[in-house]
Amino acid sequence: MTIPGDEHDGPDSSDTEQPPLPAAPARPPPQRGAVIRPLAPGPAGAESPPIAAAGDPEDRRRRVIQPLGAGDERREDRRRRVIRRLGDPPVPPPPPGDGIRRLEPPGSESPPGRPLIRRLSVVADNGKTGGAIIRPLAPLPPGMPGGRDRKTGIIRPLAALPPLPGSTPEELAGRRSNREARLATILRPLNPLPPVAPLDPATLDPNLRTAPLPSLADVVPWVICRRCETANRPDLMFCGTCGGTLPAAAGLYDTLTEEYETMQSAERAKATYIPLLASGRRGPNWQAYGLSDKGMVRTNNEDSMVADPLPGSGWLLMVADGMGGAEAGEVASSQTAAIVRELIKNRMELDSDPDTEHRPWLIQAIEQANSLLHHQASEEPHLRGMGTTATAGIVQGLCLELGHVGDSRCYRLPATGPLQQLTTDHAIVAHLVRLGQIAPEEAEGHPLRNQLYRAVATASTIEVDATLHILAPTDRLLFCSDGLTLHLSEAEIESILRAAPTPQEACRQLVERTLQRGAGDNVSAIVLMAG
Repeated sequence: MTIPGDEHDGPDSSDTEQPPLPAAPARPPPQRGAVIRPLAPGPAGAESPPIAAAGDPEDRRRRVIQPLGAGDERREDRRRRVIRRLGDPPVPPPPPGDGIRRLEPPGSESPPGRPLIRRLSVVADNGKTGGAIIRPLAPLPPGMPGGRDRKTGIIRPLAALPPLPGSTPEELAGRRSNREARLATILRPLNPLPPVAPLDPATLDPNLRTAPLPSLADVVPWVICRRCETANRPDLMFCGTCGGTLPAAAGLYDTLTEEYETMQSAERAKATYIPLLASGRRGPNWQAYGLSDKGMVRTNNEDSMVADPLPGSGWLLMVADGMGGAEAGEVASSQTAAIVRELIKNRMELDSDPDTEHRPWLIQAIEQANSLLHHQASEEPHLRGMGTTATAGIVQGLCLELGHVGDSRCYRLPATGPLQQLTTDHAIVAHLVRLGQIAPEEAEGHPLRNQLYRAVATASTIEVDATLHILAPTDRLLFCSDGLTLHLSEAEIESILRAAPTPQEACRQLVERTLQRGAGDNVSAIVLMAG
């Protein structure tokens, strides 16, 4: 009996044997020496391949990059994405005008709430691009007292402020002991000359009837340098030929101590003479501007600058000139500027009263930067020997309060009168000039012209010159590194500052004139004047 719909022409499939499946093609052995490069991201909008499950053989197969075929368009497209030809970097267009690097106005690039990163354009005349960008300040050390917590935005507890340098016997003794320890680590050991042995008659030539004639050194009281055997005056502390120490250098500690104590004893409290303008306003509308360049010789810029308006009113101006070679100088100057900027601005947010004494703020900020950087240099071998200058000023109303270490400078130009240097260079040669041992003309070629006796991060403790100056509404201020003062005389600086109508034009002319003279060092300048 046949059931309808059950008829079929061929034999029953259940009774017929199925043909065997073809074997999978063998995988070619991997080529030896083939370099597998990571794939670059595909074009925007392209779909990503599906992610296979763990252990899927397909996922393992996709990780192997087979040799690229010449006729396969997909593989050729992959080749173009994996290996890209590197072209020449784009050259930014030259700035309009004379081509000098300019600092853009504050706030033109950085959004509110972020540090001001001022960018400089490129020199058009010689095509040099190095130093065209002022790098942002280094990140602050974590957990620094007085710093701002990045997550919560809360200012950490502030450390106790140090008192202004006093004149009590205990404080004087402590400062002197610390000063001698610092100088011992910075300066070379003071090796006095050995005593002259008396003449031994047994060593005389028996053929001579008289003793030998005295030499010129025995008649004239010259001091012979043990290093280069050059005759020097007995009152000189260092040899004028090689810079070696002479016996009189033992009095260097006393002269430095007397100079510092004399300067600090002349300081008075801020509350005793806070001036007020006739109109009742505290000072004019100050405008500040800064400019920096790596110069014509150096390959990197170790200078760091701060020119920021303070909460409430006023300005924080600072120049830090790093030293130490490689990247150590950049680390020292950038971190010092960042620490000082953070601590001063945080304290100013809590107390913006212009009558507040700000010199202890500057002393504490520079001392804290010195302690942190000195510890960092001792822990990291590639940073040993680093240091930086620090010249920072707070301008509020007609008061300028300075904290200074090193040989960077702050100048004041009154409306009538010569240019005045408000800071003291903490350099050996500058100290010898102030003592009258050498002339200012001899300082330029002295072998110790680059030797500092006080700098940030060179010792565990540091002394900060803290001074207060009263300004007039017509005064102009200049903060600069030694790269500018090495090539420009004070007469030239005065002429440029007096003739410039704006801080921008003054900075431009100062840096441009320095570059024309060769600019053997980094050059930085900040100018403040009434707007």
